[in-house]
Amino acid sequence: MGLVRLVLVAVCVFPSVFSLSSPFLALRGGAQEEGVLCRLKKGGIQFEVLCHPAKIEQYREGAASKDDVLMSPEIFKDIKKGDRPSAAEIERAFEHTDVDKAIEQVLLKGDFQLSVAERKKKTDEKLAQIISFIGLNYMEPKSNLPIPRTRIVNGIDQLKGLKLDPFRSTATQADEIVKRLKEQFPLIKNEVFGQVSVDVHLAASTAAMIHSSNACQLVKDEYTDDAYIANIRWLCNDYSRLVGELTKSTGGQYELTQEIMSTDTQKAGDKSKDPAAKRKAQKQRGNERDDKRSQSAGLDPEAQQS
Repeated sequence: MGLVRLVLVAVCVFPSVFSLSSPFLALRGGAQEEGVLCRLKKGGIQFEVLCHPAKIEQYREGAASKDDVLMSPEIFKDIKKGDRPSAAEIERAFEHTDVDKAIEQVLLKGDFQLSVAERKKKTDEKLAQIISFIGLNYMEPKSNLPIPRTRIVNGIDQLKGLKLDPFRSTATQADEIVKRLKEQFPLIKNEVFGQVSVDVHLAASTAAMIHSSNACQLVKDEYTDDAYIANIRWLCNDYSRLVGELTKSTGGQYELTQEIMSTDTQKAGDKSKDPAAKRKAQKQRGNERDDKRSQSAGLDPEAQQS
């Protein structure tokens, strides 16, 4: 009788241990969510963790925490058998004994096990997200108009050997695909360049936000005696998110100026300059350098020319 009581207490206190063989996790209100296994083979050992499928991509993009994505806070060698790795096995594989860090490595680098039907469904969803991302964030270079969806779809259909990962970042995979699509038709990022400036007392929080943000990329920044100034770039579709993050980190006390010009447009503009005008500008810069050298030597440039 005492043994029965002990087992019942264990089930009540540690329910996750007794439910790991099932791919479902009971949620509030009696609802259930199907979990997926993330597996990473390292040091000759296979490590497994159980995850919420909807949170995996968010975690890898930094938008969800480890606690958000995990359905069980433990690491296993065989989750169905409840077989856990020893500290020595973790150390041999990861070169440390920190279980939390080992779980993070499995989440970031592991493969997620799905049935054929589930993987096809998620891959189709990822493809739709990539097509939408390209349509929103890229444009035709001459007209600056959005690229027709049918052109994007047809272009992707012609890419040989394309493999999509349903759990990798949509933006990362879209950018990789765009590099290949450029062989079929021209397209450039619908990108905005701008400058953020805040008073010096807001410099630390603003710099931290910009350096860690997924809404913009830092081009360069500088500190003055009374301000922090950052040159940044962002996709047009991320403008609202950028403004929200800036408002949160500064309390709305910031100045944002912007100029719409893609990186590709800048490069094209540099290449398309009139060669004669370019030579004239180079000659002018050379004359200015000669004048400065003459002045530093105590000579009068005009007298020297005469």
